[in-house]
Amino acid sequence: WDAGRGADTVRIGFAAGSLRASAVKDWALRVAAVLQDRYASWQQYATAFEGGMHAWQDRSGVQDPAARGRVQRNVPVLAAQVWPQVDWKTPFE
Repeated sequence: WDAGRGADTVRIGFAAGSLRASAVKDWALRVAAVLQDRYASWQQYATAFEGGMHAWQDRSGVQDPAARGRVQRNVPVLAAQVWPQVDWKTPFE
């Protein structure tokens, strides 16, 4: 959860003009390396991400089923359209 949110924060920083492309690439590669070492597949990472999201939602009092089910609603699309495009163990430079 934290690593995924960190990558999203980097993306937002770039979109806002606060980070240069070179910094975004550096941070994205760092996050990717950590995630590849920790998880064996996109599915395993998605499951862990969802668990972290639910823990954060629990601490924040989020009970809305739509918010809590966001990851599971997106997994079929990711598995069919996105994950096949990039192997989980793709080496990074």
